[in-house]
This record gives sequence, structure tokens and C-alpha cells, in this order.
Amino acid sequence: MKGLEFLTGLWGEGGMTLTFVIFLVWSLVWKGLALWRAAELRQKGWFIAFLIVNTIGILEILYLYVFSRKAKIAAAPSNRPPQPPQPPQPPQP
Repeated sequence: MKGLEFLTGLWGEGGMTLTFVIFLVWSLVWKGLALWRAAELRQKGWFIAFLIVNTIGILEILYLYVFSRKAKIAAAPSNRPPQPPQPPQPPQP
């Protein structure tokens, strides 16, 4: 098959090892970042899912840029200083 000769360099003669190492490093970087964020936000379910499931970084990237941002925004304290309580207003006639 003449059209598939480019795969020889990718998978044949040591190319598979290089491809595996690239995928391994890619996956470990994203998995580490996602595990760190899940632990920081105390999300045990996500943490366990990242330990068990290997998606070559796809689930981890989605978690970092979609799901954890929502949780981080919901858990973040407001930037405004707390307002002192207002005394009750007397009734107006």
C-alpha cells in the first residue's frame, strides 16, 4: 500500500516506542494537573476517576477547562469586603 508508507516511520522500527513515550508524557502532564486541581477543590469523585480512567488527557483537559472552573467560581469568596449590618430604619408616617 503506497499511501500508507508514512505509518512505517511512526509505528515501525522504533517509531512505536517514540509515539508511546510522547503519549505517556502528554497523558502524565494532564493527569497530574487534573489530580492536583481535584485535590485542591476536594472533589474525591473526580480524583478517583482520574486515577482509574486513562483517556490520554482528554477527560483531564475537559475537567481543567470546563468542570473545575465552575466549581472554583462557586467556591471562590467574593472580592468585595463584607458590609456591616445596617441598623433598622424607623417606620415612616
